Amino acid sequence: MGKRSSEEIEREIEALRIDTDRVLAELESRFRDTLNVRAQAERHPLLSGIAGLGLLGGIGITAYAVYSTLAHKPSAKPSERIEATSALRRVAGEKTGRGEGLAKKVLWTFITTLLVTVAGFAARRVSATLWTKTMHERPPSK
Repeated sequence: MGKRSSEEIEREIEALRIDTDRVLAELESRFRDTLNVRAQAERHPLLSGIAGLGLLGGIGITAYAVYSTLAHKPSAKPSERIEATSALRRVAGEKTGRGEGLAKKVLWTFITTLLVTVAGFAARRVSATLWTKTMHERPPSK
């Protein structure tokens, strides 16, 4: 076993450096893809739709809880509570523009969003099926 020349050592170091750079670039790419919400939504559309619906439901439940807490907050006098409740209902009704309450508005938004999401998934499925049947290949977005 002879000693290696400095050129061999430099080549080996350079090869290790190239391999390390490639591995680090792959790790960085995977890390960025993991944190990229748009890429994750494209990869897992059903899961992202479920997460979106869950988030929307949580926001709706929180808004309803805040509304019901404010509307039924106990006060020293029942007359003050009635005045506060009617004022809150008036303000919530004015914001919707049609006199309906905040809870109805939140429920309507939730139902509409749910149906639009389901329709979007259905449209994607139908268009992918049509593309596959006519072009005999997977859609380009998959």
